[in-house]
Amino acid sequence: MQQSHTSGRLVYTKSGMPRYKRYLDESPGVLIQSVWTDVPPVNSQASEDSGYPTQKPVALLERIIGASSDEEQLVLDCFCGSGTTPVVAEKLGRRWIAADLGRFAIHTTRKRLLSLPDVKPFVVQNLGKYERQAWQVAEFGDQAEACASAYRRFILDLYNARHLTGYAWLHGLKNGRMVHVGTVDAPVSPGDVAQIAAEFRRAVGTGAEAPRTNGVDVIGNKAFIAFVEQLEREEDLELGTFNIGRDPLVIVTIGPDQQKLDKDIALPVLSPILARKKTLAEEIAALDVAAMTCPALPRKQGAAAALNFHYEGYDIITLQKLIERDYTIPEPQMAQGVISCYAKRIAREVKLPSQFAALVPKVGEFLATKAFGEPVDLETVAMIKAISSNVAQYVTVKTFAGALRDLVLEELTPQLANAGRRLSETLPFPYSRPTLPVAKTVFNLVACDNDFEKRFAQFLQEAPDVAAFAKLPLQFGFAIEYSDSASNLRYYEPDFVAVLTDGSHYLLETKGREDVDVAHKDRAAMIWSENASLLTGTPWCYLKVPQNEFGRLQPADFADLLVLATPTMA
Repeated sequence: MQQSHTSGRLVYTKSGMPRYKRYLDESPGVLIQSVWTDVPPVNSQASEDSGYPTQKPVALLERIIGASSDEEQLVLDCFCGSGTTPVVAEKLGRRWIAADLGRFAIHTTRKRLLSLPDVKPFVVQNLGKYERQAWQVAEFGDQAEACASAYRRFILDLYNARHLTGYAWLHGLKNGRMVHVGTVDAPVSPGDVAQIAAEFRRAVGTGAEAPRTNGVDVIGNKAFIAFVEQLEREEDLELGTFNIGRDPLVIVTIGPDQQKLDKDIALPVLSPILARKKTLAEEIAALDVAAMTCPALPRKQGAAAALNFHYEGYDIITLQKLIERDYTIPEPQMAQGVISCYAKRIAREVKLPSQFAALVPKVGEFLATKAFGEPVDLETVAMIKAISSNVAQYVTVKTFAGALRDLVLEELTPQLANAGRRLSETLPFPYSRPTLPVAKTVFNLVACDNDFEKRFAQFLQEAPDVAAFAKLPLQFGFAIEYSDSASNLRYYEPDFVAVLTDGSHYLLETKGREDVDVAHKDRAAMIWSENASLLTGTPWCYLKVPQNEFGRLQPADFADLLVLATPTMA
């Protein structure tokens, strides 16, 4: 004690009790343990909780991966579970491979990876024939309609498409194209395709969410891919497909190449020559219903069968019948209700819903004085039933729609808004379809939508009389307004632009199969070329190159293509 006191190793408490003083460097201490207690487990309130029962905390994997690997090194997790390992490896700049036999594990991992802001492209291989219905219910709930809607939103988010409402068959919009999402395990049938096409036609030219290209992206499963292949064989078509889980997704960046600015092309900006009228109130008021051409309606009552309908409700996933009911629709009691209904249908048909109030009196006048070949009293019970028939509805809507469609658009005098927007002003954009590296374009790559465009781009590169060309990207925003076969205002985007060695400029359209609106697009492109030539002094022409004709012609230079031009195209 005395020695300890003398050496200063004793400390006394307030009560005088001695305590021996020990220094840390004199103690061997406790060895580092293998149990980490400073990382709490994932609980149900944690923001990172994915609902997977064995999920590990992000902080734990950050410590392990950060301590045991460097950036760009490969991390392998053979039992990835909720996907924390690949998620952390991605965030820390590591390459990674993740595997799991559990179907829910694969989907959970993929979903977490896709939620990362800057996740690099990755491939999910060999998913196998999972129980897709079970996954959908586990992921989105067991309420059929809500489940289907959530599933479509999920797929649209993966596809980077914007969700749309108000359509039955068109679910999203991406890069000016409508998108349809097929159900989880039911194939997209020919009937579905017909419904998609019909709704697409009705959607054309309506509002800010209208499609800007003549096409719909259909996202389907393996059975749909088989249907597409059959359609290609039967109709002699080339349709692009992408099989998720089998085809590797390769995304490249396309943009102007500063080393090839001598291949830059400027396109003049012209003011519109067509515009959709915001109101037709004056034109509707001036309509002469007596001069309208239509068959006289029969004075017969609506069919009794039309007053009853049978309803069956099915689960969209299991196809199990859930509801079966019979309904009776009450007969119209007033003519005004029928007239209002027809006015709404007409306004929707010509895509001018704001003209409902102007249409109501004209529809009433038509039914009262013209539709039946002589004036009638619409307020009688017999006439209320007569104007409620399917035939009366069809004739009334068709007659007014035909009379109004030609009035919806007005022609304007074009003006030169900009002498030339250069393709080099296009911002870089990601692209996952076929590309072609060539020297005669200002872009680093030609962005091709299909194999025919790729072959045509190669032809332009090799043609000795072509000085420069480019595939016009959607991001550049060049479009020509036109009126389709139903008098809707639509926008057409040509495929290519080319400059010949003699200074001539060409808008080029590569065409596979033609629809009813191709002639309207051709006319609009020719009119634009004529106006551009007059307003700029630079010769502009339009040329359509049909795929089959191009294959038979086998041109050696651009001049050979001119045999495909009609007299108005030259």
